[in-house]
Amino acid sequence: MYEIDLNLPKQIVADVLSNHEIHSVAFVGCGASMSDLYPAKYFLANNTDKFRSSPLTSSTTTRLPGSTSTPS
Repeated sequence: MYEIDLNLPKQIVADVLSNHEIHSVAFVGCGASMSDLYPAKYFLANNTDKFRSSPLTSSTTTRLPGSTSTPS
């Protein structure tokens, strides 16, 4: 059906990591997507201690640490 090049996401991550230090990961969705976001958050929370992960939905009104934008 579709041919997906799995090396492309790996290259994108490698490029980001070569220029930035990551401290937090946010999984963002809207509506009932919390059920889709939580497995990835759970995986990161239980497999790394280097950064924090958070699922955020459209009803979340808190800001991420270091964010300069004001939530609407």
